Amino acid sequence: MINNGNNEYDSMKLMLSRMKEYNKSKNNQPMLIKEDYDSQDQGNNQLEKGSLIFGEKRLNEQERELTPEEIEEEQRMFNESVSPVVEFGQFQILEGNVEWSGKLVKENIAFTYSLDDTSGVYINAEMLQLSEDNMETIEKLRSYYVEWSERWGPEVSF
Repeated sequence: MINNGNNEYDSMKLMLSRMKEYNKSKNNQPMLIKEDYDSQDQGNNQLEKGSLIFGEKRLNEQERELTPEEIEEEQRMFNESVSPVVEFGQFQILEGNVEWSGKLVKENIAFTYSLDDTSGVYINAEMLQLSEDNMETIEKLRSYYVEWSERWGPEVSF
């Protein structure tokens, strides 16, 4: 009898091992890839259960804190331009990137805005019908991204 849970864990460990070896050979420097299953404090860095850390910059470190006013203003403008019913995710200013995510509740479309080397707007929607309304909403997301990227682009420091 095969224990699927154990095989999936072993497969993941093998994949991580291969990623480490690839990154070492590619850069001649070891990349920092860690697994943490027991949420523990390591110095000043609190790692969450199951988090992966790539490179020396952790994904949850912000270069500067956004003020509540900045967040509220951005959310208000998004609601007016794209959709009034949104579950907003994190808005982060990182070294070399600004990211913002959320979910359009009515359409069930998750979105992410990013300004790093993979800049753009990304959506995730399961079995989304390409109706006129949904296509219009996707276009609104894209159009708002252009405005958003112009406002937040100066915050990116490479």
